[in-house]
Amino acid sequence: MELKESTLFILRRSIWSGRTTRADLMEAFPISEATASRAMKRACLRWPGVLVRKPKHVEASLQVVPPPEASASRMLELLEQTPFSFAQTGLKVPDELRIAGFKIRQANPFDPQVAGTLLHATIRGVQLDLMYVGLRYGEAARWRSVMPLSFDTFQGQWRLRAHDLESADFPVKSFVVSRMLDAQVSMNKKPKGLRLESGEIPVRRYRAKLNPRMTADQRLVIGRELGLNAKGEALISDSAFFHFKKTYMKSHLEGEESLVWPLVVELERMT
Repeated sequence: MELKESTLFILRRSIWSGRTTRADLMEAFPISEATASRAMKRACLRWPGVLVRKPKHVEASLQVVPPPEASASRMLELLEQTPFSFAQTGLKVPDELRIAGFKIRQANPFDPQVAGTLLHATIRGVQLDLMYVGLRYGEAARWRSVMPLSFDTFQGQWRLRAHDLESADFPVKSFVVSRMLDAQVSMNKKPKGLRLESGEIPVRRYRAKLNPRMTADQRLVIGRELGLNAKGEALISDSAFFHFKKTYMKSHLEGEESLVWPLVVELERMT
């Protein structure tokens, strides 16, 4: 194990989780308590003014600007690459931060200050106010009050799953991070009657009707690609549903007679 691994772990965990203990280091790396203590001392020497050594832990200085190795952008990169690596990120997924989804493209970077506020609030369960741009016709940016639950990353798009505190019964919605112009910790009190959900993304069962123009072999391989069971049913998460319809049911290929398209002509929700 290189020293760099343990010191980066201490830096990232202290900044984003609040503190790093010897027990944290011993859980992340196969080291002794004495080695963990030495690593904590070295991390504080490496980032003076950022990390503070306490008798039983290391913590980040108040209002510190994270170094590049632990910036919000770098943390999201690590969480996307190795979301379940406690040693790499310094965060316990899903215990401290929930993440779901997959990436197929590289999006433009978003405001690191916004990303930092989102990470802190989600880890600590703090209410947020978001300056958010929705996609309804004619909609301009406006402040939205939410209670963050988890992050969702799907097809290269980061989203914040949160209770919408401005809607009746506080439903859980997805807010695309790149559509946020600002994010601030809310000064409002937690609404009465709010029951926090886990932030997990629901997965539902759908029955898909394939294009009748397909040959038997085409039905076989497309059924395999879509994960259809013997009844022609597939499990699709709510975050992937729109992408599924756009990919397999609608596209510029429609009307091209040389291709069997769309692949799916009907989709019926079963559960």
